[in-house]
Amino acid sequence: MPYLPIFFISTLAATLQASLGFGYGVIGMSLFPLVMPYVPSITLCTISAPLSNVIVVCRYFREIQWRKLWLPMFLSLIASTAISQVVVTQTEELLKQILGIFLILLALYFLLFKNRIKIKGTAFSGSICGILSGLGGGFFGVNGPPAVIYFMAAAQGDNRKYLATAQMFFFVLNVHITVIRILDGVVTKELLWMALVGILGVGVGTLLGLKIFKRLNMNALYYFVYLFMIGMGVFTFLTA
Repeated sequence: MPYLPIFFISTLAATLQASLGFGYGVIGMSLFPLVMPYVPSITLCTISAPLSNVIVVCRYFREIQWRKLWLPMFLSLIASTAISQVVVTQTEELLKQILGIFLILLALYFLLFKNRIKIKGTAFSGSICGILSGLGGGFFGVNGPPAVIYFMAAAQGDNRKYLATAQMFFFVLNVHITVIRILDGVVTKELLWMALVGILGVGVGTLLGLKIFKRLNMNALYYFVYLFMIGMGVFTFLTA
């Protein structure tokens, strides 16, 4: 079984998550499908990722903006439930092709439009971002970008409120998608063992990220990650 690759992938993904504020799903879904099937890869991401969510939520629980959280969270749960039922009916080849295109488009968004797209922390914006995050989490295991855009706007420059609210959102959505996978019969005893290895990697990666990446050129790191996403997107699409 691919326990060692899973550990290293989880460690790498969590290291980037700890330093950039996002990245576990992006890196995980770029690499997990290389060593295991697509749907279990999504499940592994949603089972492993909440460890980092819980750490942040426990630390900044009082900073959570509940009024800004409930609507996008509710809609994301509906969207992820609906799209998850579609995923299990599709072929592995099609899912990987769509994942490849998604990774390329997501990387291009970060490279070209990240600092140009501005939204307000309104209920309408929260609704749209919540739905998009639910679709992304259920289909690709990547629920971060739309939610990050909204919660940053809603926090109005307060980093603690943004971090606490966003991580609470990710925690609930990841747990919800995991429950869906359990009900669909995707979560097996074997996958649970893999998830334990993944969680161990998350713990190690989080510690590494907090220590190592403070000393690195963050702008260069961002571009490296985005170019890596494009490369993995092309590779995933062509080898599906």
